[in-house]
Amino acid sequence: MSSGEKRYKDGDDYVVQKDMENKINNRNDDAPTSNQKEMPTNTKLSRRVDKKDKLSLDQIAQIIQPFNPAEQLQPDSLINVVSPRRAGKTVVIEYMIHEYMKKHTVDSVFLISKSGAGFKNIPADYRFNDISILDDIINLQLQVRAHNQKCDKKDRVHSRVIVILDDFIDKINNDVKRSKTITKFATLGRHLAGKTDKEMGNGLMLIMLSQSFCAIPPTIRQNCDFTLCTSLANRLERKKIVDEYFTLYSSRFGLDESYGVFDYCTRSDEFLFAVINGTASNKFNYNDYIFTYKAPGPEAVPFYRWSAKDDEDCWANNDDEILFW
Repeated sequence: MSSGEKRYKDGDDYVVQKDMENKINNRNDDAPTSNQKEMPTNTKLSRRVDKKDKLSLDQIAQIIQPFNPAEQLQPDSLINVVSPRRAGKTVVIEYMIHEYMKKHTVDSVFLISKSGAGFKNIPADYRFNDISILDDIINLQLQVRAHNQKCDKKDRVHSRVIVILDDFIDKINNDVKRSKTITKFATLGRHLAGKTDKEMGNGLMLIMLSQSFCAIPPTIRQNCDFTLCTSLANRLERKKIVDEYFTLYSSRFGLDESYGVFDYCTRSDEFLFAVINGTASNKFNYNDYIFTYKAPGPEAVPFYRWSAKDDEDCWANNDDEILFW
């Protein structure tokens, strides 16, 4: 090395040049220079640009964390659950509500279903087969909101409601697509609870169950707080979900890696669901907004009353009334 080259490498200009080269080449293997701070792990992960940086299955397993309903769900969450028949939609939602209610009091849980099947913890009087009942439930929440804004603190009403919408979303008779109420709820539902109601934890949580992701209108899909999906055999459905939620990187390896994350979240175990937080404020890495969730089994949720219904006859006659026509 000549004396001139040595003086250059000992100077500040060389340090600045090396810093710039490291940023351009995304080289994290070099030791940080004197005026370069070590980047956090999440920042390093988000700056991957080369195929050699693609996450392995083991790395994906370390990054993706389990979903925690009690901590992550909000009283006014809009949730979309997509899976083929007999893939565990009802079981996973029963368990999710059960875990949520361990920490949060819920006043009423309603089931709006064409078939009336499942959800043994919902009384007969809180089961409906007409989607128009959702208008009445929302109007009641608006009345509670108006009352709480005007009355004294001691007279405020607690109204924390969960509505499960099942068997209404298909490509032939798509009641959800025709429903202006659900579209409006997707875009404006967060305003159902005023400031006072939010302080009290009031809100209406809407959970939609479907066998088809594409049958749900884009306006509703894009406004869902959480989307749960399991392994899908339909290639077009898989592609649509991956394109909308999992394609985080536009680099050469981005699409390939996104399918790897989707497969891990839905196929690494039986009845495993991927959970996508569609309204997460920061989506720099997969673990910022993607989780996994699995119900232990059909018997994991004991029988207890999800709604404060005092009529004993209502609970005594709470067997499934299957509605076929």
